[in-house]
Amino acid sequence: MTSSGSGGDRGYPLSTAIIERIAALEEVDPLQLEHPLNDAVDPDALDSLFDGVDTVPGHVVFEYCGYEVFADSQGRVSVEEIPEEGFDPDGAVERHLPESTSPSSKN
Repeated sequence: MTSSGSGGDRGYPLSTAIIERIAALEEVDPLQLEHPLNDAVDPDALDSLFDGVDTVPGHVVFEYCGYEVFADSQGRVSVEEIPEEGFDPDGAVERHLPESTSPSSKN
């Protein structure tokens, strides 16, 4: 199962969009998901990544409830099911920024 779309003018936090998208794929109420989002990522930090006028271009990728979640600064959200053999329950969170805007290149 895969789901993608734009969340740029969703009118609610990115974390909520992701929870609702995965709940729809799982065909359950968002409150019935097996794990809370904060088991995978800090929802407040996630919401603040691309929220604001001075948002730096980039994206974040993490694993949640058996899905790889991709969200970018343009408001795009993509959720793709991870095959059982490739699932890492302790999946890492990555944030990718273009090299020219990474903190270390501003010296």
